Amino acid sequence: MALIVVQNMKTERDNSFRYFPWDIAFASGFPLILPFLLLAVLKSVPNSGIFVLVIVCSCVALAGGIVMSWAKMPLYRQGRFLTLGHTGLDDRGSRLYRVGLRVAISGLIVQTILVLVLWMPG
Repeated sequence: MALIVVQNMKTERDNSFRYFPWDIAFASGFPLILPFLLLAVLKSVPNSGIFVLVIVCSCVALAGGIVMSWAKMPLYRQGRFLTLGHTGLDDRGSRLYRVGLRVAISGLIVQTILVLVLWMPG
């Protein structure tokens, strides 16, 4: 009996990504804007040190976004994709979501400060 339950849970978990709405990412236009944004950033690099710091801050912000997505994975498996905040999550997921949000926002703030203070001429 327990073997059947574990086997059913495994198939539900494997099929959960099949129903993810990937068209939302493409409909947002972000994949189309990304190459032009990268080209604009590369053309305006004043020196390599600042560029490396901005890349590190981008990676920190991306890591925060990954942690937030990981925390919302139970909601994604239920088929609830477009939820805002940490509503509907248990205590562990809520704490993990808040940590990811703090990391993502801090990476974006430091990146913005680097760009506005050190990158801009004048």
